[in-house]
Amino acid sequence: MTPEERIDRFDLLNTVFRPGAPVDSEDLFSGRIEQLASVQDAISAVGQHAVIFGERGVGKTSMAATCAAIARHRGRIAMRVNCDHGDDFPSLWQKVIDEFEAVTASAPTDRQPALKTATEKATEVLNFDVIGPNQVRVAFRHLTQITPVVIFFDEFDQISDGETLTLVSNTIKLLSDQLEEVTLVPVGVSESVADLIAGHLSIQRNLAQVRLPRMDRNEIEGILDNGLAKLNMSVTEEARRFVRIIPRGFPQYAHLLAQEGARHAIYQDQTTITFNDIFSGTEVGLRKLDHSLSTAFDEATITANRSNYADVLFACVWGKPDSDGYFSPASIREAFSIIAGRARDIHHFNPQLKTLSEERGQILHRKGTTRLHRYRFSDPLMEPYVLLRGMQSGRIDPARMLRSDDDSTESPQPS
Repeated sequence: MTPEERIDRFDLLNTVFRPGAPVDSEDLFSGRIEQLASVQDAISAVGQHAVIFGERGVGKTSMAATCAAIARHRGRIAMRVNCDHGDDFPSLWQKVIDEFEAVTASAPTDRQPALKTATEKATEVLNFDVIGPNQVRVAFRHLTQITPVVIFFDEFDQISDGETLTLVSNTIKLLSDQLEEVTLVPVGVSESVADLIAGHLSIQRNLAQVRLPRMDRNEIEGILDNGLAKLNMSVTEEARRFVRIIPRGFPQYAHLLAQEGARHAIYQDQTTITFNDIFSGTEVGLRKLDHSLSTAFDEATITANRSNYADVLFACVWGKPDSDGYFSPASIREAFSIIAGRARDIHHFNPQLKTLSEERGQILHRKGTTRLHRYRFSDPLMEPYVLLRGMQSGRIDPARMLRSDDDSTESPQPS
């Protein structure tokens, strides 16, 4: 590798792999073909809107950013605004107004004068003392005379004001009923549309409900391959399997492992990323993750006296969860036995599961009745974090875990 090639690869590294920022271009976006098509179909259809929902960390913001970029490429006005706890209905539209200048500046030169006039007229309407759904409709008619509009309201679950949620729902219904060329797309953490959108059930016929699940392993692998193609690098099969399996379907971790593994390889003047490169990079990668994860883990596991809370959590991520991340105590028995170094039964760790779901920061969520309890991590992003912590601490043998997984969901078997 020449010095120039090394510099070029380092320059590209933070562009092709983005553990701390959303992907916002179609060529870096991996998988989610069905969901991407559903949002694009809603944007293209007059009177249709969409809602993007799912677990924390599954890539909803990247989906919204990529869809917005595609819409702009097709000549639409597209913007993405972030919601927060303090937002009410007027403040949401003030955030939209704040985007108008950038919308105008990024438009083709021949369209900018008309857009400037249209956004000024829309701003006047949106700045009325009292604003409701009809004012929003009237305001955006000034823009849709030029081109259709799509607005993504990211972090929509952060809005706590019930009246605001109802007004947004009413706005969606009005825009749909009047066949306006404006598409609104709320985006947020939720298990269902009903939890995210309040108001008229009738809007659901005009609302594409796009649930974003965790990525499957082929989609996770696509993140790796897309980035390596741009870096002109390759990866060993063992390292590839590590990146497929460890993220547990969360794109942030795939970006993190791929980025740090590639960085370590480049430092070694290698164009092929090995398992050692990926694993060596995990220590650096753990320090770059959200500090709330390490804080929650420490709160759950550190005690004045010796305890096995950490080992119980390590077993939880080495077990066999269902598609929603839930696992039973029986499903982690084999993993806990491996970590403990001797055969263990449910009664050896069941009290700790109970405590971890009721106390110690409630790092686990429990559902079901006595003797039928099932658990999952309260914060889904904690699952791959705990797995990496277990490997770094030496309590989980990564090679053995990869062998036992065999790219399936089977639980490990003790030797």
